[in-house]
Amino acid sequence: MDGDAWEVATRDGDTIEMALTRPAAVADPDSLYASLRRQDPVHRSPSGDWFLVGYRHVEDILRSRHGAWISVSPRRRVPAGRAPHLHALLGGSPIYLDAPAHTAQRQALAPHFTPAAVVVSRVPDIVTRADQLLDAAASGPQGAVVDLLSAFAQRLTRRTMIDVLGIPVADDAAAARWENRVAAVALVADPLPTALSARRVERADTAAEKITATIAEAITNGAVTPGTAFESLLTWAEATGAPVGEVAGALALVFGAGHFTSLNLLSVALWELLCMSPGERTEIVVGGEGVRGPLHAFVDEVARLVSPVATAHRTPTDGACLDGASIPSGDPVVLVFAAADRDPERFESPDEIRLDRRTPNLAFGRGEHHCIGVHLARAQAAAALTRFVTRFPDAELEDKTIEWRGVGNSRRVTHVRAHLA
Repeated sequence: MDGDAWEVATRDGDTIEMALTRPAAVADPDSLYASLRRQDPVHRSPSGDWFLVGYRHVEDILRSRHGAWISVSPRRRVPAGRAPHLHALLGGSPIYLDAPAHTAQRQALAPHFTPAAVVVSRVPDIVTRADQLLDAAASGPQGAVVDLLSAFAQRLTRRTMIDVLGIPVADDAAAARWENRVAAVALVADPLPTALSARRVERADTAAEKITATIAEAITNGAVTPGTAFESLLTWAEATGAPVGEVAGALALVFGAGHFTSLNLLSVALWELLCMSPGERTEIVVGGEGVRGPLHAFVDEVARLVSPVATAHRTPTDGACLDGASIPSGDPVVLVFAAADRDPERFESPDEIRLDRRTPNLAFGRGEHHCIGVHLARAQAAAALTRFVTRFPDAELEDKTIEWRGVGNSRRVTHVRAHLA
C-alpha cells in the first residue's frame, strides 16, 4: 500500500473490516496493521468489534491479564433458525469453547498431538507420503512447472489431519469433498462481518449438514478407526452425553484449524526456501531440526510472518480498560496475531526472517487456547521441507511473486509454481 494505509482507508470511508477486504490489503495486510498499530492500537470499529494489533495487548488478553476473558463464537452472527446445522456444528468446536467444556474436549484430543505421538506415530508416515507426492509431482514432462501447493502441500497436510483425527473418507476424492465442506464452514467462522453473505451462510449450513451426516453414519456403522481422535471424542461423548453434532463440530473445526494453517505454513515456507540460493536452502535443512537448529528456527520464523491463525475472538466478562479505552462486557475483541507478530516493539527487524531470533511469538497462540497441534505442524513442515530440498536441491520458482486470496483467517497463498529439475 502507498502512503499511510490506515489514513488512506479512513479517508475513503472504509472501516477496518472493509479495508481488509480490498485487494491491496489482501496482498499486504501488514501495511494496514502497521499503520493502525501506530495510530489506534485499541481500535473500535463501527461494527462494534474491537481490534487489537499490538503484541503487548494481544498477549495480555490471551493470558487474561486484564480480568477474565472468554471466547466469542461465530454463532453470534448465525441465528439457529437461519442455519440450524451450522449453528449446531459451531457449538461443538473446542476452538470456541472455554473451561470446563473446552478442557474436557482438549483432554480427549491431547494424546494424539503430544511430541511423542507426533514423532513415533506421524513423522514416519509424513516422510513416506511426502516422497510419494514428490514422486508424482516429478513424473511429468522434463522441465514442466509443478504447483507445489496443490500437488504437494495441500495433499500432504490434508491427509495428515485426516489420519490423526480419523475422518471417515474412503479416498482422495472423498477427502477433497470433506476439505471443501470444512472450508465453507470456516469462511463463515471468519471474524469479518462484511464477508458474511446470505449465500455464504446457506452454503456453510449445507456443508455442516453433510459433515454431521458423515460422522453420524460412521458411528452407526461402527466405522470409527481405533487409535484416532475420532475414537477418543466418541468415548468422551458417550461419557458426557454430548450429541453427535458436537463430535462432528470438534472433528470438522479441528481439521480446519490443523489443515488450512499447516497448508499456509508449508506453502509459504516452500516459497521462502525457493527464493534462496540452493546453497542457502540446503544449509538450513542439513543444519538439523532441533529446537536450536536452523530448520526449526526457519519454520518458526515463517510461522511468525505468515501467522497461520491470523485472528482470535475474545470478550471481557466484566469489561476492561486498555490504554484508556473502555471495552464493555460482551463486546467482541479481535486479537490480530498477524499484526502482533510484526510489532517492532517486540521484534527487531520484524519483516525479516532471522534464524538467530529467540523472541517467542504468537503464531500458535498462547494460554488455554494455545494450538494443540503445534508439535505436529512444526514436525510436518520440517519433514516436508527436508524431503523436498533433499530431492530437488536446484528447484526454481517460476515466478517469485507471491499471490494471496481471501481475507482474515481465510487468507491463503494461491500457488507455489516451480521447476523441479
